[in-house]
Amino acid sequence: LRRHGKINVTRFLVRRGLKIYPAYFVFIGYLILVPTAKVLASGGEGFATLAEQWRMYWPNLLFLQNYVGSNPAGHTWTLAVEEHFYLLLPFALVALVATDRIRLLGPLCLLAVPVLLLSLRGLSVWSGDPFAEKMAATHLRLDALLFGVGIRSIAEYLPERFAAARRWRHWLVPIGLFLWSFNFWIEPNTVFVRTFGLLFNYLGSAAFLLAACQTRAEDFGRAARYVSPLAASVAWIGFYSYTIYLWHVTAMGIVGREVGLRMLSLQGGPSALTWLVSAAAACAAAIVVGVLASKLIEWPMLRLRDRWFPSRLS
Repeated sequence: LRRHGKINVTRFLVRRGLKIYPAYFVFIGYLILVPTAKVLASGGEGFATLAEQWRMYWPNLLFLQNYVGSNPAGHTWTLAVEEHFYLLLPFALVALVATDRIRLLGPLCLLAVPVLLLSLRGLSVWSGDPFAEKMAATHLRLDALLFGVGIRSIAEYLPERFAAARRWRHWLVPIGLFLWSFNFWIEPNTVFVRTFGLLFNYLGSAAFLLAACQTRAEDFGRAARYVSPLAASVAWIGFYSYTIYLWHVTAMGIVGREVGLRMLSLQGGPSALTWLVSAAAACAAAIVVGVLASKLIEWPMLRLRDRWFPSRLS
């Protein structure tokens, strides 16, 4: 918008789609086809199994799993919220630009939307709305993503205010941990956690984000030599985070179960060592499978995307 004076919605949606869809649809295809293949291999009725899998997973193919069906790929409700966010955001920005109200983006995302969605969550819980049980519906969770947009708009249109947050950088991480702590010590699935708890959760994340934006290498002094490798390792995982997110439940379930069973047979019963080894193997499997999926599917498609639809920022 700053460079070209307008937003190319089509290019944005195509580039986002080529980032999200290939790896995602391969993952959903795996969830549909593997049970079907197992039934066929055992001599069962493959077509009936395929039809049953289709009935379970068709909402996932349309990113409706947080509204329709039982969503057997449970964690992907977050991706449905994200997809709806990507479909909404560019058109909202175009409307604000067309009406010369783009500077309202910050107040809308940082104040109006959080108040509105907090009220919606409270009303949803109070009225016994079915969506209030899991709080996975987009209209109850969109404020967290839009809050990030609000922070970015402050950096863009009020840079001096954004830069002023640097003087608070030492307090931002403790503030973030304090806001997150409410979701640790309060019983899960209570009215508080499903309303204010979700608000405090993304406010805490916003504090961490601001801390990261306002912290420089020299702020660590002599400790910088130790911080840099840690930051690099976390960034490496973040580089593959999307495919790790897609596959982590499946990979952790398979590997954790198999390793746990072998440990149980060796030790003759459950123990802390069994849990630790199973957990470590499951986490490692999630990362390894995610990295492989990224290298085989995500990054080849991104190279094609950047060749066919190069970023207008490059």
